[in-house]
Amino acid sequence: MKKSGEIIRMDYKIIISVDAENDTNDAYIYYEDIQNGLGERFLSELVEFYQKIKEHPTYFFFVSENKTIRSVALKIFPYKIVYEIDGDEI
Repeated sequence: MKKSGEIIRMDYKIIISVDAENDTNDAYIYYEDIQNGLGERFLSELVEFYQKIKEHPTYFFFVSENKTIRSVALKIFPYKIVYEIDGDEI
């Protein structure tokens, strides 16, 4: 039974599109070519934001008129994660 003020969290599953995976790989290679370890920093920040989205998927702003698509910008690297919540999948 739910207690007053208790938050119920769903266990969301993040599904990464093929295009997003390809973009991630390209960015990793690009940053590693610039400086050894920079690609790893990029991946680390990306994973950090995936975790934030997984824990609080409704926190970030809508970017579509029909209010289904959301977006969050990474802090250090010039990339955005664009996503949609569909049941227990992101």
